[in-house]
Amino acid sequence: TDPHTLYFASNTLWKTATGGKSWQKISPDLTRKTFELPATIGKYRNAETAKATQRGVIYTVAPSPLDVNRIWVGTDDGLIHVTADGGATWNDVTPPDLKPWMKVSIVDAGHFDAQDAYAAINTLRLDDLRPHIYRTHDGGKSWQPIVNGLPDGGIVNVVREDPARKGLLYCGTEQAVYAAHPDATYFVYPIVYGPRTVWPWEWSVIKRVTDGRRTLLIAVPAACGCRQSGAGISRAVSAPRSKKRVGHRGLSSDHFTWSPQPGELP
Repeated sequence: TDPHTLYFASNTLWKTATGGKSWQKISPDLTRKTFELPATIGKYRNAETAKATQRGVIYTVAPSPLDVNRIWVGTDDGLIHVTADGGATWNDVTPPDLKPWMKVSIVDAGHFDAQDAYAAINTLRLDDLRPHIYRTHDGGKSWQPIVNGLPDGGIVNVVREDPARKGLLYCGTEQAVYAAHPDATYFVYPIVYGPRTVWPWEWSVIKRVTDGRRTLLIAVPAACGCRQSGAGISRAVSAPRSKKRVGHRGLSSDHFTWSPQPGELP
């Protein structure tokens, strides 16, 4: 990734490498040209403002941290495109399951393989409250849904790959933050669920996850050595040892309980 490059998105993607003094358009309009109106629009179906016109925007931009020429974008009308040549050509790699009025809330480019990407899909406008996350390992040629372990009723707004540990994912829903086992085969119990008090002498914050409206802090014990290698993450997010509540030296919720083991805290 070029630290001197900034991208700005409307319905097209723009790029500056001069601190904003000049801008270059590097994509055509990447939004839907037309679409069928969903049933959720109800009595407003025949309104003039409901007519299907090309009005979407690029909602998320994900430059690859491994390949300066690879950029992923997702739109608020359910499309995903990728370029591998810095914007000269774009490929529509939208998963077949994505429909109009689905919003690609976040695309996260892989930190270990430039062909990897993860996408969180918000389907609130379709009255679909289920979680939707997709993963590709082949540059968008195929996508797999990865929502095992996530409960219905929690729309996913964000998904991120841990930058230090391959295959470890975090996702944020309307209610909680979850972590996934390696390669995202299963999301385990929430690691953040509601307000929590973090004591400064006990915790080291290692990851920030945001859904655009607030920042959630995911913390693990400072003595676990997680800042460098990610070691101890699996212990912190594995299945609960018990359902009992713990005090300020543990992190707990109705769905997840974690208690430090001897020697894990200073």
